Amino acid sequence: MEDFEDNENIAFDDVSRIHPWDAIVQDLINEFGGNNLLFEELKNLSKTQIGPENFRNIYNAQEYFECIKNNFEDESDMISFLINVTDYMQLHVDCGRIKVSKRIKEYKQKLEEVRRERQKQGVYSDKDFVGRKRDIEEIVGLLSEQNPAFKGVSSCGQGGMGKTSLAREVCYRLKCSRIKWIPKKIELREVSSLTDMLRATLSTLKQSNHSVDVDDLKQQLFGYLKSCDRKIVLFFDNIDDIMAKEKNAIISFFKELLFLLNDMDNCMIRVIITSREKLLSEDELLTRVLKSIFPRTEQRLNEMVKEYELKPLTDSESLELFEKCTKGRVVPIKEEDASVIVQLCGNCPLAIRTISDTLRYNLISAQDIITRIRGSLSTDTFGVTDCLHQSFCTLDKIYQFKLIQITVFKTAGFTTEAAMFVLDISETFTAKTEMLYLKSRHLIEIEDLTLLADDSDSEFRNRDNVRYSIHPLVFKYLQGRKEHDTELLKEPMQNANIKFLVYYEKKINDIGREQFQNYLKAQKIISDHSSHIISFYHMLHEYPHSLVTEHKDAKRSDVMLSNKRIGDLADILLNDQKKFKLLNKWISAAERDGDALEAMFWKIEKASKFFDMDRTEHAKEVLAEIEPELFCFDGNHREETLCFVQAMFYFLRGRCLVTESKTAEGIENFKNAKRLFKTKQVKRFYRDCLANCYNSIGSAYYNKSPQPDIVSARKYHEKALKKASEMSTENMNCDIPAFLTNIGTCFFREGISCLNFNKEIEADAKFNKAKEYFDKAIRLDVEMKLDKSKSYVQKLTNRADLHLLMKNYEAALKDATTALKLGKEILRQPHVQLTLTAHRTGEIQRNYAREEYKKDKDHAYEMFECAAEIYKEVAAMIKDGGLPLDHEEYPRIKHNHLDILKQLRDGEKMKIYIKFYEDFENRKFAHISEMKRSMKKTEKYFPTRDELDMGEDSSSSSSSDEANSDVSDTESSSIDDVPEKTAKLDRDGNKKHMKRPGRNKKTHPKRQMVHKTTKEVSIKEQSIKSNIRKRKRDEDKKSQRDEDKTSEPVESVQKKTDLLDYCHII
Repeated sequence: MEDFEDNENIAFDDVSRIHPWDAIVQDLINEFGGNNLLFEELKNLSKTQIGPENFRNIYNAQEYFECIKNNFEDESDMISFLINVTDYMQLHVDCGRIKVSKRIKEYKQKLEEVRRERQKQGVYSDKDFVGRKRDIEEIVGLLSEQNPAFKGVSSCGQGGMGKTSLAREVCYRLKCSRIKWIPKKIELREVSSLTDMLRATLSTLKQSNHSVDVDDLKQQLFGYLKSCDRKIVLFFDNIDDIMAKEKNAIISFFKELLFLLNDMDNCMIRVIITSREKLLSEDELLTRVLKSIFPRTEQRLNEMVKEYELKPLTDSESLELFEKCTKGRVVPIKEEDASVIVQLCGNCPLAIRTISDTLRYNLISAQDIITRIRGSLSTDTFGVTDCLHQSFCTLDKIYQFKLIQITVFKTAGFTTEAAMFVLDISETFTAKTEMLYLKSRHLIEIEDLTLLADDSDSEFRNRDNVRYSIHPLVFKYLQGRKEHDTELLKEPMQNANIKFLVYYEKKINDIGREQFQNYLKAQKIISDHSSHIISFYHMLHEYPHSLVTEHKDAKRSDVMLSNKRIGDLADILLNDQKKFKLLNKWISAAERDGDALEAMFWKIEKASKFFDMDRTEHAKEVLAEIEPELFCFDGNHREETLCFVQAMFYFLRGRCLVTESKTAEGIENFKNAKRLFKTKQVKRFYRDCLANCYNSIGSAYYNKSPQPDIVSARKYHEKALKKASEMSTENMNCDIPAFLTNIGTCFFREGISCLNFNKEIEADAKFNKAKEYFDKAIRLDVEMKLDKSKSYVQKLTNRADLHLLMKNYEAALKDATTALKLGKEILRQPHVQLTLTAHRTGEIQRNYAREEYKKDKDHAYEMFECAAEIYKEVAAMIKDGGLPLDHEEYPRIKHNHLDILKQLRDGEKMKIYIKFYEDFENRKFAHISEMKRSMKKTEKYFPTRDELDMGEDSSSSSSSDEANSDVSDTESSSIDDVPEKTAKLDRDGNKKHMKRPGRNKKTHPKRQMVHKTTKEVSIKEQSIKSNIRKRKRDEDKKSQRDEDKTSEPVESVQKKTDLLDYCHII
């Protein structure tokens, strides 16, 4: 088997020389010709692929390769099959020197290179692509222009018409063209919200995507596209699920996207969309309303997107496709029978290909097909279901069951490894060949991720680049089969579901390990499997005991570790309500099974969730409930499992105590936790917990009263950093940035102490060291895409304080403003950290204004006004329970706010806020705080702003009384100088303009899209009125300032050492 690149007699495109594939096949024929046992092994391994009739009639290698070539419609599938089969056989030629599978892989790689070259010459990849050539050429020509009339193309039509195939072919040609476009396919099967689509888009573009707010995600995407200098094709495939739930929102998004692209000079970004439903018909309905919202609305969507509606093929095109797909059949099909078959298929490409595969395998005659389809003809569009039914019925029972079982993946892509696990297949060869067989019958799809990948992208080199999926129409048919044969398929589906759960539990454990070793790798696993991991959490409601069943023979510590990782990942992927719902279900299931220790573990997880949401009082209630039983536990569990649960208890109680300034008790609890985490049996499983325990002890010493112990604090933070670094690769442990930040705060505090003793040189050295740690922590967060997290807010705030002390006001304000904006997105109000972040931002603005007063008094007054607006928000947060009355920062907040109003000479607001703070100190708002921070309210679903804009659900009337009572409470209070949009509460008593924190926001299933555009217009009108009133107030203030322009600020600039305490990340 000679290397075809070195042999001058072998070439791809020269008819005078031998084609490389023919050379490979001839060598294999010679090899098998002299070894009957080897040939019989090859034949048996290929029995399914060549079909039963062919299997009986093949007597030599020549006939075998002719049959294989005829039975695989796609040459790439045939090559992949032969790679699998020869690799499994460990077949070598030339006296064992050359491995056949390796040589065929080399041929496949060379073939792809040749195909790309052919693309440039107008020779394209899909030899069976029929009837769309004119559309493809027109779209490629249109999108390739420098300044095209349309920067977007939409392909729509009934299922099975070839929308994705057409778009993929366009992308492939653009990639292989002279300009070399870079296609970026965003697969949107099983994606049902605009938020998730935007996150998927940013992930495909390798951008951070942890925000939960639609506007923020849009801004991030648009910002990237504005700065992008590459030629990119954004391919949004299968937007149907999103159209079904958020139709108005997604059409508005595409309008904004295309407006942006039209505004960009020499823009080289194009958009391709596939959808069963038309986009432009919806544009007609929205145009009138959108004119009041979007700029340049005189330009319609149909002026920026050209829509191609794919119709059925013509009779001649259908016959051409049918002939190509049945080529090589042992018994030729009569022309009149072929005409009848394609008409019964409705001239639908998917139906024709599916029925052709059944005929090509000689599984049924043409006359039988015609009779069966006529006998069962349904009203289904273009008869696709009838054709799928015939193809399904001709499968062996074992393949029918396997096809039904892989519906557990729905229509999202899955890997070979996942298919092997769910179908209980032990060998990769078997799994790949079976998937290829189902693909050859057009019952599943196979996508090679490398075909549309950027040539410079290295992420595809060391991974499984093949993804299998089920076409939506096939999935719909198979769902119908499951409903029809419920009893027969119940057990296979239950086995598949449990296998699915166990497989993705293993993936979650992989993520749990990797996040402390290489967080980027963990994120990649999440990105590759996100839709299936979300399905995993949904299925846990139906199969709550599957994980325990799988691990019944495993060590109990392994089960508890797995449970912890499942709970940790749920914090990232699920919103708060879904996480609480799952926790409550797990607690109930464990109690029902009599597993008291596991129930206590999940209760600690629930308490931890309360603590993270700044509901320390509820966390303490849960801990108090389980304490007596936990420390008198005599259940039948391994010692290390009990030690771990007790350690988690001590650790969380310590965090609660430190938050309440009971640092001595907190340290005692942390040391108890450390002692348990360091036991031999527990230490090897929970090294990350031990590192966090060291960090929390350091934080307790840092916050120790009356005198902080900074030396001990830094010692424990450095221990935590050392432990985390031992676990990680290149500092890619997700906890390391927090540990670095805490070390930085220790240096910062030491620097302040030096200033108090007038040791300015030592102080500067400490401050520079602190900045070094802060910068490194923030850089690592950005690298690991953790820059949308709660701890990132604290890191920015700490660095802002450092910049403020060093009088780098611009840098301080930038960090503080970013922290406040992010905090509003991810922290669920009321939340002490968010209140303090807003307070820090306002204080920086105030101090900057005082400094600026010496240079530009007008600018200083503008900055005081900005600071007043920020403290207005702080007051609203305090009223809602965002800060307790006894918090050490409350006096400073009150002082700063009133001082700012004093500088602005705003006597009216001074009176209002003096009265507000008096009412707060007299606990007149206690009922609001208690309601907002109640356990019921905390566990309740909290809609985000964009979900509220989509309209209320039909059950909202039942909650209207509660909302009205909340509003009346607000209106009766003494503070009426709050932003208009802040004063209005939603039906749950939460401010509508505030964003729900949490991760990976999902649309509430009960919320319907009612009157969205009307609501947007209403919001816009309110905003305009608010701006008019604000302008009038500004004019009044300016006239007042003109009279007092020569006056100086009432209070001198605060001293360097008069600073806030610097928050640790506990």
